[in-house]
Amino acid sequence: MKITKLVVLFNKDKIFIGIAVSIIAFVTALFVSPILSKLLIALSILVIINIAMSLFASYKLYDQSSLYEPEKLFEGIQFNKNDKGILLHASFDPISRKLENLIEPENLKIYNLYGNRHEDEKSIEISNQVFPPHPNQIDVDPTNLEDKSNSINYIFAITSAHEILTQDKRVKFFKEAKRILKDDGTLILCEQMRNFINFVFFNIGAFHFVTLKDWEEAIDESGMQIIKKEKLTNWGTVIYIGK
Repeated sequence: MKITKLVVLFNKDKIFIGIAVSIIAFVTALFVSPILSKLLIALSILVIINIAMSLFASYKLYDQSSLYEPEKLFEGIQFNKNDKGILLHASFDPISRKLENLIEPENLKIYNLYGNRHEDEKSIEISNQVFPPHPNQIDVDPTNLEDKSNSINYIFAITSAHEILTQDKRVKFFKEAKRILKDDGTLILCEQMRNFINFVFFNIGAFHFVTLKDWEEAIDESGMQIIKKEKLTNWGTVIYIGK
């Protein structure tokens, strides 16, 4: 429940407004015509259901799935003690210390996506209290990485790459990933998608994410290729990308 609780804290103002609107609509329904009353009651119920659905989906994806449990999420990968990896996050890092159980800590670089939209938000202060930043974390421009060419085995972009906010920059990121990955290296992209199921459960919150089509086009334009795609619950997708 730890991450779902963070979701509630991150969105407490929106949740409070939603509950307030629901209560006002329900109370108003007691004093208006029968037709309008039914509409207001329906609105009240829909608002509460939507809040409950978004929290349920968050719990299933972030707390009950293997999204932030790398030993389960990547159980099909045979890591070598000499593998070199990069974790890319966006001012929210619940996974780096767990990844160090799979890749030697001295071989794992922790990159915070510099300039992401969360950097100045109060929610980041909250998340940093629950998941303190890794002491070796550095801020990076994902379109201009300092790593040597053909030097990295794995890049883990776990619920972070959607914070690269334009398609042009996404293409540049994938080109950089292609440059620094070894010939048999893999970029692992874990994301919610801007798709129907996420619209149903998160409504306008789905606009926070990127469509699968845009991801595929950016990957293709960069010269990389999708190795395989896997569903992670109904709301998450894992894409394995190679050179």
